[in-house]
Amino acid sequence: MGLSLLGGAVGGMAAIRLFRHKTRKWYFMVGLPLFVIVQTALFLYLHAAGLY
Repeated sequence: MGLSLLGGAVGGMAAIRLFRHKTRKWYFMVGLPLFVIVQTALFLYLHAAGLY
């Protein structure tokens, strides 16, 4: 979960789907999609600001 928070949320989502790992843990099923949304929004904001 820590690595997903630091930028690996898409990989974590792929692992959940591909390997069916941590599918019973509610905090993974809710947290990872939330991390993907936050990371995408942050990337788009930084890109629009010309910082990334």
